[in-house]
Amino acid sequence: ECGGLYLARSLGEAASLHAFAALLHDIEIEIERLSLDELVELEPALSEIATSQLKAAYSLPGEAQLRNPDHLRALKLACERHGVKIRSACEATGFECSNGKMTGVRTNLGLLPADRYCITSGAWTQRLLMGLGITTGIIPIRGQMVMFKCDQPPFRRVLNEGPRYLVPRDDGRVLVGSTEEEVGFDKSTTDEGVGELVALAHQLVPALRDAPIENSWAGLRPGSFDGFPYIGRMPGLDN
Repeated sequence: ECGGLYLARSLGEAASLHAFAALLHDIEIEIERLSLDELVELEPALSEIATSQLKAAYSLPGEAQLRNPDHLRALKLACERHGVKIRSACEATGFECSNGKMTGVRTNLGLLPADRYCITSGAWTQRLLMGLGITTGIIPIRGQMVMFKCDQPPFRRVLNEGPRYLVPRDDGRVLVGSTEEEVGFDKSTTDEGVGELVALAHQLVPALRDAPIENSWAGLRPGSFDGFPYIGRMPGLDN
């Protein structure tokens, strides 16, 4: 729980940020508007942008971060300790159904029967559901990421500007993300996408201009046309 800062460099972004703060107040999440002096006192690394470009800043002290690979390893271990069997390299290719129920998942390792099923395939969910004649608006959204390597963290809190963010790790690494691109199932990085993230990092935290880029990558998250998730029972299938 390192806390987070929300920044706006345009009047439109500031208006959106004020509305976001009002929403958090309504659901009793602590958020506080900062003067530029208060912001610089909290994060001296933001002094350059605070004096030249910022229109608004808020502090969200309860914001937290986690490392996805560590979280996934912990989740896997917790599942296994509770008797969950995880089959690696097992590709779901389709389903078998009978009398309004799903009776099995077809895979490259054979048919897997069960009493109940939960399809949580992220960006690939629509591909599976098409085999059941079910259409959704789930689409893959590519997100490119960049990792800087610093000797020590140049700032302490997560920095948020619109949909983009900079996350400081205790070991000095700084994660910068993310783009949002509709390019199908393409997980490659692009010079343009990486360049945009690097430019954002350099603008918000000038100290990163001297930091080497350790890595860049891209992943696919599920998106939908209206931004809302699909949760619930499958139509026509009881289980």
